[in-house]
Amino acid sequence: MKIFVVNLDRSIDRRLAIFTRLQELGLSATRFSAVDGSKLSADEKGYNGLKRRLLFGKDLTDGEIGCARSHLQIYAMMEREGIELACILEDDAILDDDLPMVLEALETDMDGWDMVRFLAMPKDLNRARPIRDLGNGYRLCRIYGTPGGTYGYVINRRAAIRLVREGRSLWKPIDAIQGHIWSHRLRMRSIKPCPVAPDMENQSTIGDLRFDNRLKISGWERIAFFFTRPSYKIFNAVTKHGGRWLGIVSDKVTGREVS
Repeated sequence: MKIFVVNLDRSIDRRLAIFTRLQELGLSATRFSAVDGSKLSADEKGYNGLKRRLLFGKDLTDGEIGCARSHLQIYAMMEREGIELACILEDDAILDDDLPMVLEALETDMDGWDMVRFLAMPKDLNRARPIRDLGNGYRLCRIYGTPGGTYGYVINRRAAIRLVREGRSLWKPIDAIQGHIWSHRLRMRSIKPCPVAPDMENQSTIGDLRFDNRLKISGWERIAFFFTRPSYKIFNAVTKHGGRWLGIVSDKVTGREVS
């Protein structure tokens, strides 16, 4: 399994920290030079701003666009170079001692998933529903909803190819692209307990403006937003809950659910 670390050229301290940790774990990784969204031209961004504003009332930040383009470029590399399986880590990920064991288990048992996201937030862990035992106390889980976070995951080539297509016209962050299974129809899973966690103490290089939920639109876009946003939220809720119940039925039929 190839391991990639997404790291901005200027983030030298983060680079040193994560590669030191990977060396401690006996893991070899390749640094991927992250995309700086502020330096991209409009064509390079491939950004559909109108759709984003009508559904969310604001634009993606340059940091979010750069982050998405970084991950999408790795997916394109997997497609181009025939890389069948990869672990992708962001440079501020906190790695547990058991990560090598979990990666080995996933590489050995690739049945029934296209991507395994490392989701360490308590709400995500509590909602995750185990469907298979991977050994050593780790379980493969079905994800509920569209949780955020791309600090670490394992992805196969099939998913990489599909997500490259999803990101051609960019209007949502990379974790939303991954989470919207109603669009790409990939088999998304998570791991419980989670061997990779986000660094909550240091500021992300993406920036905090993405958390500012104030409306930043005017004119006809602002008027249209009061119709487009509720419609999108209803659609999102239906697909989220519908996907959960369809998953429960599927797992019970195949006998894959773990108590």
